[in-house]
Amino acid sequence: MLTVMRSPLGATASPPTKTPENKDQLRRDRRTAMIVVAVMAVVMGLIIWLASMSGGSLPEEGINYWQIMP
Repeated sequence: MLTVMRSPLGATASPPTKTPENKDQLRRDRRTAMIVVAVMAVVMGLIIWLASMSGGSLPEEGINYWQIMP
């Protein structure tokens, strides 16, 4: 439960109590965050790798040529 303490600087919230359930939830949240970051890094690496395989396509008429511009 969150309690508000009064101080000369204004109201501040008390820190959460450290219970085993909170520690387990924090551990699960950290593990989930690491998995999400790892999956994002793998997907980004896959996108970069696939983009490098295509070789790109530069127009033959130079860099100033735009196909969609009149």
